[in-house]
Amino acid sequence: MVFSILAIGSISEAMLDNYFGTVVESLTMGAKTNNKNLIKRCGCIVLWMSRDRLIVEMMHSSHFQELLQDCLEGLVSLFAASQNTATVNSVLHFMTKLLRSPLLSNKKFTEAFIPALIPLLQNTAVSENLLELLADLLKSTPTLSLMEESLEQLFSKVVNQINDFQSPTCKKSCRILGYALQILQNILLNYLDLRYVY
Repeated sequence: MVFSILAIGSISEAMLDNYFGTVVESLTMGAKTNNKNLIKRCGCIVLWMSRDRLIVEMMHSSHFQELLQDCLEGLVSLFAASQNTATVNSVLHFMTKLLRSPLLSNKKFTEAFIPALIPLLQNTAVSENLLELLADLLKSTPTLSLMEESLEQLFSKVVNQINDFQSPTCKKSCRILGYALQILQNILLNYLDLRYVY
């Protein structure tokens, strides 16, 4: 029923508010209960919404932008406590897709996620999705104002990821190398003083 109403473009702001609020609650519940299928289903709904011009225009209001920001901040806060690799990967994938969608009109606030994401690089099982998200975050915030310590940590961990590929026994995905090189290039060109390279 909800999908048919959305599809014919007769949705009100109040209806969208209730509907989107339910999706966000379900997404958060999926992340807390390690329900990968629920996370994926909610992600598909949000991305489907991003293809509707009317919904995108409504989502650009300050109210819905605050909801999106609260949703992303809530998901990031769950990473520290989550021990389920599948859940973390699902949430990282969802966040990347959302950031690439037109639903967020201002992505500046997302730079604050980077320090919280850096420690996750210790978990090789989430490296690919995590590096993809980090690469997108750096690209979407050209005036990054991170603490120097965070940039140094990110630089160091990304270099370690790249160095792993020198081992003949390395079985990591080439996508990991690609994302790591994107991050390294972005840091060197825009943020990090070159004296830290040596």
